[in-house]
Amino acid sequence: MKVVWAFGISLLAAFYISSAMVVGWAESSEKVTEFEPVSLEDASYIDLMDEINRLMSVQPADIQDAETAKETFDRFETMVRGLVKINDLETAAKLANHARKLFPDQVRPAFLAGWVKGLEGNHKEAIDLLLEGLGEKTDILPDPDSTTQSEIKTTLAGFLIESGNAEEAVTYLKELTQDESAGALAHYLAGLAYHQTGDAYQCAKSYKQALQIDENLASPNDYLVYAWAEDKLNRPKRSDSILDKGIERFPMEPGLYFNRAANHEVMGSSREAFYDYQMEMLVGGEASAFSEEAQKRINKILSIQAKLPSPDKDLMNVAFYIKAHEQLANVDPAQFEDEAALKKQYERMDSYLDKVLEGVREPHPFLIYLKAERLMEKESYDQAANWLEKATEDFPGQVLFEMKLAQVYAKQGKQEKSEKLIREAQLAAPDHWIVRETLGPNQTQLTEQGLGGDF
Repeated sequence: MKVVWAFGISLLAAFYISSAMVVGWAESSEKVTEFEPVSLEDASYIDLMDEINRLMSVQPADIQDAETAKETFDRFETMVRGLVKINDLETAAKLANHARKLFPDQVRPAFLAGWVKGLEGNHKEAIDLLLEGLGEKTDILPDPDSTTQSEIKTTLAGFLIESGNAEEAVTYLKELTQDESAGALAHYLAGLAYHQTGDAYQCAKSYKQALQIDENLASPNDYLVYAWAEDKLNRPKRSDSILDKGIERFPMEPGLYFNRAANHEVMGSSREAFYDYQMEMLVGGEASAFSEEAQKRINKILSIQAKLPSPDKDLMNVAFYIKAHEQLANVDPAQFEDEAALKKQYERMDSYLDKVLEGVREPHPFLIYLKAERLMEKESYDQAANWLEKATEDFPGQVLFEMKLAQVYAKQGKQEKSEKLIREAQLAAPDHWIVRETLGPNQTQLTEQGLGGDF
């Protein structure tokens, strides 16, 4: 069985999610001015507009010598990079094009104009400008250590990949990555390009080098691409390790648990696959395209287990617990002769999950979620808090645990702690089903009495 890799977003989208892409393909962060969005009434906005107007009024006759040329272009470059950072591409483009007219045969303005053009989505024009830039001069605007030439090749490769010309991009990226001083971005783009060309070996190698230099470069989709490459090389354990890291960094991202579950199936770990598919449905909710498929995979695993002479005991016990929980949630207590008979059914249900938890030192997040949810149903809030506090430490950023803990704190009268968790969850995953469910259908903030819904 091979993994059918399910990529949640396109590679084009991945470019814009990656942190390095916030200011485009440029790796030289020291060149980026720390611009912050300002209101029209701010004095800083007026200063900004004054500088933009001054730059747009510069004429060739104003540039009398090499020193003035360098100082003038440095001002253009600083302003353009800063405007890109605050996403004012229209103004950035005007400045970049004006700088190109002032210095029509120089490398640095050619790069600036091509870079911004590509960020605007005009990839063909951007590629043409950047190709021109490769043959431009540096006599008026020096390019120490060929830094801008490297930026041109990196940026050119990025826009070629976005345009579907990965093979052409590889020619530039090979040259860049052969240099031992190559930055993370060149290796990262190489990983994307080799994925498009189907070269799994080079894809995996490039991603490994990129993430060793700067792990923050990767989007959730990059972990899927990297894991795909390792799977193609018949290295499922490496795929598993990569997906572990992806889930650690992006615990609320749909698709990661699903793909790790599929990888577990390949390795014969049906139990872990079962748990991960369950987590996928919790993380993604009903709206996720992965959830429906995850349920199908769960049903298939259970069907196979039921036919085995020796099924996985832990897996089946968890399945029995889930089924019993669903049945008892919908049962009419009047069906039982007395309260003791109903209590016995609940005790039997609880025993399925407790048997599994007694045998593991580090429970899977899905087991923790089930246990905490059950303790809350039993109004054992102190015990639930213990489980969930440890879970939030062991799995930081997992909003499922944070919201459950917020509910527990509210029941314990710890409103300040509860509200803090809610605020953090609203920032991290404002549209997630568990956030909406906890606050109630019509609430966007907490009331004086605590959380808005019943739980």
